[in-house]
Amino acid sequence: MTQKRDLAIEMGKRLKELRNIKGKTQKEVASNLGLKQSVLSSYENGYREPPVSTLNSIAQYYDVTVDFLTCNTDIKSPIHMELYPLLNDKAISVLKSLDDESIQVVNKLITCKGFSYLLRILYEYLSFFNEVKSK
Repeated sequence: MTQKRDLAIEMGKRLKELRNIKGKTQKEVASNLGLKQSVLSSYENGYREPPVSTLNSIAQYYDVTVDFLTCNTDIKSPIHMELYPLLNDKAISVLKSLDDESIQVVNKLITCKGFSYLLRILYEYLSFFNEVKSK
């Protein structure tokens, strides 16, 4: 297989996974995105790649980044992108090893209103505490 075909297959897997997480049928998602069901099916099965405008619509629909859809990152949402620099390698490794159910719980926690703010405050506090401790 070619690298482009491999990417289309991986992208398709992500599209199907997101649809299943949302509990929607291909027909429902296609209708919401203004696509034919057969077109969405071809994306999910890796036979075709969506054009940029469709990728943007899909990313908005699922609340993920285009980079996630195109397999450039494993970070799903803009909120996760904001939090990523605050995590160390061990935390990232633990998150990557979680099963699907645990990932859904973590995603709900992370997307709660105020979580990002709380995490930033904790990060600043720990940075300050470590700075004072090292003096």
